Amino acid sequence: MLLSTILFAQNTKRWDLSNDGDICWNVKNKSAHTDHIEMSGLQISVVIHYGISDQGELQLKKKLIFPMLRTIPNDTHASLVLDFYQEHPQQIIADNTELQEYPMSFSLKGKLKVNSATNTSLEVTRTLFPSVDKPVLIEIITLKNKGKIPCSVKIKNNTKSVETDPTKCVYGKYIISMEINKIGEYSIAPNEEFTFAAVYAGRKQWEQVYSYSSEFELNKRDNFVNGIFNNLVLETPNDTINRAFNFAKIRATESIYDTKSGLMHGPGGESYYAAIWANDQAEYASPFFPFWAISMEMNQQLTVSDFLPSI
Repeated sequence: MLLSTILFAQNTKRWDLSNDGDICWNVKNKSAHTDHIEMSGLQISVVIHYGISDQGELQLKKKLIFPMLRTIPNDTHASLVLDFYQEHPQQIIADNTELQEYPMSFSLKGKLKVNSATNTSLEVTRTLFPSVDKPVLIEIITLKNKGKIPCSVKIKNNTKSVETDPTKCVYGKYIISMEINKIGEYSIAPNEEFTFAAVYAGRKQWEQVYSYSSEFELNKRDNFVNGIFNNLVLETPNDTINRAFNFAKIRATESIYDTKSGLMHGPGGESYYAAIWANDQAEYASPFFPFWAISMEMNQQLTVSDFLPSI
């Protein structure tokens, strides 16, 4: 019985630690499995469900939460929530064949990156992350031609904008859209890459439409995450504990929302945003921030042991 438990644990191990701070799931078989992660910025939180189907195809579903787009009644759970559960919001056709993606790896470090083979000569890399300070989810898609001849690609947007009922919203009608920055037909030469971005954004009807730079937003997200990893570092003999602490720092520091009453920390979980949580924060998050602030103020890398009495 003990042996079978050990073998089961070995067979179900998916995630490994990489040298650059990521955790990586290298897909070694096509058994169906899905997981999810929540990531946040000052004006958005996203819950992304990802994995592979029974046929080995990519599963990717997005739930967007907008804490500042308040609904009625304007209570604790009044954040606007919208699902993007259709399988192919961006339709990609390569050499007259609709692209089917078969994940080879998933990696996490403040963003979700999916690398997939396809039913064509293309290899696909998808990078998903929330903006640090805007109400938007960015998805950067890179297509690489692994074949020996040029590949013809057509990109379509199958998603229509969603407009909410103004009588059910505090600030009138809200508009949620998914826009692609490159729509049309393109040719990708052998060993060349083509990159485009899908932007999932929410706004009040009277707000001006904003043009987003996916690379600019990615750089800000990476700088934010790297700053978290490089300050208040936990050093133990266990690499898994060290990595888990870094990921906990991301979740604790990204889950802060810019409300009209000021910055407020929220537990998330698709329900708890833009409010004061007198139990969770006092017990779990608040004790962390003074040490974090000291580390940032001193502008040098500190370890957790720097704050502990010498023994």
